[in-house]
Amino acid sequence: MTNSPESQTPDRLEPPSKKGSKITAQIAICSFLFLLLFYGFCIGGLVLKEPDICFLLGGGRWIVEHGHLPATDPFSYTTHFHPVPYVIEKWLTEVVFYGIEKSLGLTALLIFDGLILALAFVIVPYRIVHLCGIKGGAAMRMVCLSLLASMSHLAVRPEIFSFLFTALWFEIIVRINSATRGNTKIRWDLIAVLMVLMCLWSNMHTLFMVGVLIPGFYSACALVERFIPSTKDKPFNWTMPIATIACLLASLINPYGIGLWTYLPNVFGSFNDTNNEMQPINLKNAANPFFLGYYLLVITGLIELAKSLKKPLSQGDLFFRGLIPLGIFGGFKTVRSIPMSGLFLFSGRANLHPKSANNAEPIQEKIPEKIQEKNAGEGVMESLTNPFLPIWPITCIATVCIGVFACTTAVEPIVPQDSAAFKPPFEAIEFIEKAKPKGNLLNDPHFGAVMIYKMHDNPPVFIDPRYNLYGNTLLQDYWHMVNCDANYNELLSKYKIDWIFLAPNTKLPQELAKSTDWRLLYSDKKSVIYARNNAIQN
Repeated sequence: MTNSPESQTPDRLEPPSKKGSKITAQIAICSFLFLLLFYGFCIGGLVLKEPDICFLLGGGRWIVEHGHLPATDPFSYTTHFHPVPYVIEKWLTEVVFYGIEKSLGLTALLIFDGLILALAFVIVPYRIVHLCGIKGGAAMRMVCLSLLASMSHLAVRPEIFSFLFTALWFEIIVRINSATRGNTKIRWDLIAVLMVLMCLWSNMHTLFMVGVLIPGFYSACALVERFIPSTKDKPFNWTMPIATIACLLASLINPYGIGLWTYLPNVFGSFNDTNNEMQPINLKNAANPFFLGYYLLVITGLIELAKSLKKPLSQGDLFFRGLIPLGIFGGFKTVRSIPMSGLFLFSGRANLHPKSANNAEPIQEKIPEKIQEKNAGEGVMESLTNPFLPIWPITCIATVCIGVFACTTAVEPIVPQDSAAFKPPFEAIEFIEKAKPKGNLLNDPHFGAVMIYKMHDNPPVFIDPRYNLYGNTLLQDYWHMVNCDANYNELLSKYKIDWIFLAPNTKLPQELAKSTDWRLLYSDKKSVIYARNNAIQN
């Protein structure tokens, strides 16, 4: 006798609503993974087009081969015109990048870049929203915005580590905020974690100062809350003030000590005014489609901030509310800071979200004791995308890395890759290696970067994209010479220029072609080389 559908027990039947939720969750997860695949493909196809990777790899090679940091710049002859201490503020990143490229190849370096970016903009943000009690579809939508905002500045540069450290700082602060609300217990364990990470950060990128400013801002907000009626009677917790001092002290563990801090003003000099990446969002660049994720974070962040202002202030809320305007200001002021500003907006919004559980019991009571338990009220999406279980982070990271690798099979990794904005002068550099002119060189900055990487013993360059080493005066003199301004001949004499290596469409080569004192040594569509008649080739 066969069982009819009516005779089956209810526990064997899957309710249509549950089946539909599974299908919806599967579609959402597949769509998200497809976005991650596309993200990885973009990383593999875009980040090597920036010539800056050249001087990073060249610098890392010099440090590894010599076993110490250089006291003066080994690649140029003009840094002495800018009388400031010689500091390589990102030396550890240069060593890491070169070590991966030398040992495993450029494909591995791209995959490593994808891994760091996935951690910074997917995995850690997922952990932040999960800690705030936001799960399932809401968490996925928020992480999508974090990911999309980062696409405004995809790069294999030292700032990828600042992105990751900033995300980790916000996760740790979320934990500290929950654990210390309403008590005076100091979380020495989390302070120790921040100190260890700070030791790394201060040797990897200039924005290590953010690691001090973030806990400092939290401490200032906690102090202000002492004067707000709804929070003034709450006990003051010293965890974050101590963490601020601890991070400051940890930042001094670097080859330059306090000199690293005193060097920072030189990194953010006026020479950045000529850098498109350092410009604010304006009418010329506002329509960039890669800014869309950031714009959505701004809009949703402002909405959450407006809603939160209607509620009584709880301990820690002032800090998270303050992250919204800080994220807006930073991104609009400098387009290069959009990914970092997006993390500020994301973290602030996560704590202001209506589903946030920040005002519930302390997080440490739920983690890790119940981290592997499936809450009875969790939906399919929540159970499949738990960032504290290995499967979801591994899946996300692997998907990004697969996208990176897939791109490298279609586009060969070369440093730097050809792009509409920059054509690497590889053939001209081969010519220079065979017949190097004598004397001082005047070169295009990006040509200089390629020379540093491609030539093991490059002719000392006049300038390269490490503009902080040269200062604004020399940078402006470079432009005066290249554009043939009124004083260009005096400047050529001042710097004792014997040969030039520039793009053919610049004014200076065109003027030198008319002069009997200069002769053409090399020319193609990408570059030209002129030398004085009295400059003898080696």
